[in-house]
Amino acid sequence: MDFSYILILALLGGVILNIMPCVLPVVSLKVLSVIKARKSPSNHRLHFLAITAGIIVSFIILAVIMSILKAAGQYAGLGFSFQQPAFIIALILILIFFACNVNNSIYIDLPHQIKTFLSIHSNQSKLLGSFLSGVFATMLATPCTAPFLGTAISFAFALTIPEIIVVFVFIGTGMSMPFIILYFFPQALKVIPPPGSWLIKFNKFIEVLIYITIMWLFWIVYNQIDLTASLVLFMFAILFKFILERGKDLNSWLRSILTVLIIFGSFALPLNIEHTFQVIEDKIEAKWQKFSLKTMEKAIKEGKIVLVDITAEWCLTCKYNKIFVLDTAFMLNFSNQNNMVLLRGDYTSGNDDIELFLAKYNQYGIPFNVVLNKKHPKGIVLPTILKAKHIREAVQKIKTKNKKFVSVN
Repeated sequence: MDFSYILILALLGGVILNIMPCVLPVVSLKVLSVIKARKSPSNHRLHFLAITAGIIVSFIILAVIMSILKAAGQYAGLGFSFQQPAFIIALILILIFFACNVNNSIYIDLPHQIKTFLSIHSNQSKLLGSFLSGVFATMLATPCTAPFLGTAISFAFALTIPEIIVVFVFIGTGMSMPFIILYFFPQALKVIPPPGSWLIKFNKFIEVLIYITIMWLFWIVYNQIDLTASLVLFMFAILFKFILERGKDLNSWLRSILTVLIIFGSFALPLNIEHTFQVIEDKIEAKWQKFSLKTMEKAIKEGKIVLVDITAEWCLTCKYNKIFVLDTAFMLNFSNQNNMVLLRGDYTSGNDDIELFLAKYNQYGIPFNVVLNKKHPKGIVLPTILKAKHIREAVQKIKTKNKKFVSVN
């Protein structure tokens, strides 16, 4: 494809990014803040220029990073930053801040020195805010493959690094197009009526869009880590929103300490859950083998202690046993220490071997768990609702010379 066509596609794709649900709230917020300021057109133009700079600079940085990864032989799609849970968590916290800000419920009491600095450099600090709005909008735009954009990027990565950067500049220019137009034609803002009831309703609309974006990010966390991590993060997000909105009711020191702890916890706990759960789940999945009568009999003949777990997707008690006993670090360590073979039978859709096995014990319901070895071929039947001590006691008993059938129910 001709390079000029690639640039046209990049420009059009960038323009379309502005109406993506994840980008629109941030862009709209910044335009509203400029409108509400009701300053001179020249001041508006500076803010629109700052937003444009933030967007284009961000796309240049993205192009450089992706070019470096490409040169190193690594694959990096446009949304590669969204593969990092910590990045998603940061976006969630920032968007909660935006959502509280748009409904004017946020309360931040800055130290006197910072207030003085901002008042002295008020224009510069607000321009920096506009620049950062452009950066943040770009962050949210990266996972969105707008029409034309995917094609442009696909062809771009067959080009040289300077050409890749030019393509990304065109994407940034396209996304900045509304602000570029407003920079050259600031009088267009005059068609917008003064703040009134319409603005309150529009703010509510933007707030809803922001919370929809936040829920989308929670969904990503859920898929990247697990339900537990996303629920923990949700709890911290609620606390963060409470501190932002009810901060004036708290002592300043207490408010500061709580804010730091909430932000720290928002990153530390979910990411720690990700690491711990992933390591355990990977090892547990490798440890459990698919149940069959042949596999069980072979392990028993070899002198192994066998734990059989008959389960099904529709069995809630089975899920409880998995979460709190069978698929835990305890089970992994205990089975390794005792050289156990773990067999899991899935009875979700029926299974002949499982039915024969259950009939042997006159068992007509699940979950069903039993510990066996060569000395105890019929084994020790475990309680329906498991505890770690039940497995420990059963294995201890099965190691004795008493061949009598035992139940620990």
